[in-house]
Amino acid sequence: MHNITNHSQDEFEEEFYFVVMWDLCIGILGLIANGFLICLIFKSKSFNRNYDILLANQILSDLVCSAAILTSSIYSLILHTSSLDIGKDIACKIIYFLIVTTFLASIIIFTFMAGERYYNFVWKKYINKSVPFTKIVIGIISIWITSAGVAFPIIYFADAHKPSLFSCTLSEDLIIAHYDELFFTLLFCLFYVLPIIIICICYLLLCYSLCKRIEMIRSASAVHVFRGHARERRLILFSLILTLAFLSLSLPFLCTLIYTAYNDHGLYEATSNSQISQRLAIEICTVIYKSRCIVIALLHIGLRKRLRQAILHCCCPCRK
Repeated sequence: MHNITNHSQDEFEEEFYFVVMWDLCIGILGLIANGFLICLIFKSKSFNRNYDILLANQILSDLVCSAAILTSSIYSLILHTSSLDIGKDIACKIIYFLIVTTFLASIIIFTFMAGERYYNFVWKKYINKSVPFTKIVIGIISIWITSAGVAFPIIYFADAHKPSLFSCTLSEDLIIAHYDELFFTLLFCLFYVLPIIIICICYLLLCYSLCKRIEMIRSASAVHVFRGHARERRLILFSLILTLAFLSLSLPFLCTLIYTAYNDHGLYEATSNSQISQRLAIEICTVIYKSRCIVIALLHIGLRKRLRQAILHCCCPCRK
């Protein structure tokens, strides 16, 4: 048992430095990439359109998540390499709260994005129509207040168990554990399963409508109309890829929250090989989720020609 404990401590150190260095890279790159994208979208003349507002909000969510990850990694490194133990529990709760809040904001935005694409393409309403500034502010504030309100119970569930934020997990208190099981089950059903159902319905209806419209256009030999629909198809495909990427990267993280809510939380005091393996699996899932701050930003740049042109123009103003 003593050998297992020593081995566990050695592995804990290795995991700690790997995760902290990964978080530092993700935090720095995420701040740069998402901050740059927000500046480009704000400078765009089409920022007052519904779709661009949703995109900017989603990028803002990744920017906040990147800032939380970077702050957590720096503070965790300070706590781990010194004898300081100041504000560890409060910092743990705030970081957990911000990460869950940004997840909720993103899932709400991607659901609205699917609905907006369906509404615009099928019903042809509000397309290229500007939105008043007051409505933009109200919409953004509403999304974030809703996300923060739903995530607020995290403050009561998260605890730090070692002198670092690396071991920030769910509380081991038996009374609180009962409520976090209920909370994360509802969170998974209402803010992951239900949005997936809504998103799938919207995109399936979009595909059906798109196929019917393409057949009508081909039969009428309307080339200029077909080109217009090709642009709309690319925009729908872009939205779908972003949504699938976010949902895929988020699922492992949500599964770890559900798992730790229903199982023993003391994985960072692991005394058996099975607990060590479980802890490692949880860390891998968390690392995958955190990488969404970079992956989605790269998808934005890779799939949107206008953004690439804007980046080239900023980097090389002389180039037209």
